[in-house]
Amino acid sequence: MYQTARRNQINLEDSVPRTTYPQQHTLTTPNSSVWVGELPGVDPAIVLLHGFPDDSTIYDRLVPFLGERRVLAIDFAGYGLSSRDAFVWADDQRESEIVSVLEQLDVVGATLVGHDASLPVAINIALDHTDRVGKLVLLNGYFNSDGNLKLPDMIRLFGTVELNSLSDAIMGDPQQLQWLLGYSGAQFGIDASDPAGVATNSIIPAFFGSPGEHADSRTAIREWTARLYPGIDDNNGRVAAGDLGKLDIPVIVAFGKGDPFLTPEVAARIGALFTDVQVEGVRESSHWPQWDQPEVVARAIL
Repeated sequence: MYQTARRNQINLEDSVPRTTYPQQHTLTTPNSSVWVGELPGVDPAIVLLHGFPDDSTIYDRLVPFLGERRVLAIDFAGYGLSSRDAFVWADDQRESEIVSVLEQLDVVGATLVGHDASLPVAINIALDHTDRVGKLVLLNGYFNSDGNLKLPDMIRLFGTVELNSLSDAIMGDPQQLQWLLGYSGAQFGIDASDPAGVATNSIIPAFFGSPGEHADSRTAIREWTARLYPGIDDNNGRVAAGDLGKLDIPVIVAFGKGDPFLTPEVAARIGALFTDVQVEGVRESSHWPQWDQPEVVARAIL
């Protein structure tokens, strides 16, 4: 696994070119600034959110299938093409970034697409800013601790405060980090040596940077994962209050069926929290259905 990840790091220049957006914005948001790629088109806009540890490039294979719609692809602060400047994190950091973007770009009634750690971000924005969101599309991710949720090993390691010294040491040692990424990739069945794969294009650059483009996202990864379990606890309260069932917009839950952690069972339990919901399984796909089966996910979004 170590050799596979190491080859992947060396061959970053062979990765798929990042999607070119005709309009690009660098927007100042509370505590930070973020990069937004915009594809002009018909409103309501489709807003694409990524999780950790990747960036908006996880949607590069999907965007061409979104037809004439307006599309906004966002790199959260510290990721992708967004700023690496240090800032004081707020508890609702990710939500405030996206809401600020929606306000500045005059987005209302958006189709908000959440994946991985941005799935709860998307849901909470829909709950708290009803004018900004007209539809939710939820790809492989989590929201609350339903008693059966098991997060990936690496994410649990990074999110466990008591293990911070260990995870910091791993993050600071390139060889150990390469091994951990190879181990994690094998769990998800992704080929870290594939120059056209999601690992090469979206994950490895987050940990090691992209030569000549941008620095790594390790600080942002650590900050976001540190808030993983407190965020889940907060979401447990929203579930207990029945907030999601009161949401009056259509919700699509579309999970890659091959995800070993965020499984179709997790998708079904998330779907059961909503009223107007459709739950779909995406065949021949693991954790990144938008990369593995972009046409199928595009149909769900549209």
